[in-house]
Amino acid sequence: MIEYGATDLERATIPMVKLIAAICMIIDHIGYVFFPEQIVWRLIGRLSMPLFAYSIARGYDHSKRKGTVQRYMKHLLIFTAVSQYPYFMMRRIGWNIGLTWVFSLLLLIVVDRWKESLPRVAIECLTILVAAYLLNVDYGVCGVLMPFALRPHRKYCNMFLATIVLWALYTLMNGVEGLIQVLSCAAVPLLHLVVPNDGKFRIHRRFYYMFYPAHILILIAIRQVL
Repeated sequence: MIEYGATDLERATIPMVKLIAAICMIIDHIGYVFFPEQIVWRLIGRLSMPLFAYSIARGYDHSKRKGTVQRYMKHLLIFTAVSQYPYFMMRRIGWNIGLTWVFSLLLLIVVDRWKESLPRVAIECLTILVAAYLLNVDYGVCGVLMPFALRPHRKYCNMFLATIVLWALYTLMNGVEGLIQVLSCAAVPLLHLVVPNDGKFRIHRRFYYMFYPAHILILIAIRQVL
């Protein structure tokens, strides 16, 4: 039996992971907008969130090495603000996923300071999670924790187990509605099936900041025409 570790996950390239996540997200949103009674669209879409969560974790690690975490946070905040109106037009309720990622990034920043003062870090982490809960962010506290669970340096088995635990917690908090999220666990093995970037595949890193609100507006426009 092969044991997959952090080095294997490092080969899962960000452009390909994000592309797969985006395709799954589009399928999910098409189902939500045009075929709400057909669950298969939403099932496929469950893969999107964990893959983007992995990308957020990779983005944080990269920006931390370069000393650009503040710029990364600024981009996420702008993305969240720009995406909120299109998201509200589509769902008429709640916050878009950007706010979840903002809390996730805050959590990652705080957790990485645990050597300075563990009690203080614990209090700050609890504060972040309580705030996310009170604001009822998309995917709730479990969504905020997902990038932390999927940090690239973790072993494959630990990432998979953490995803299962978060899915179980989400189900306990949301009842039967949370059962659909079980397919999100399949995102972790999928990371190991992604073809490594050979240098020929490139997508501008800012593309998805624009793509998310844009594709929602396009779907809404099509719905209005139909």
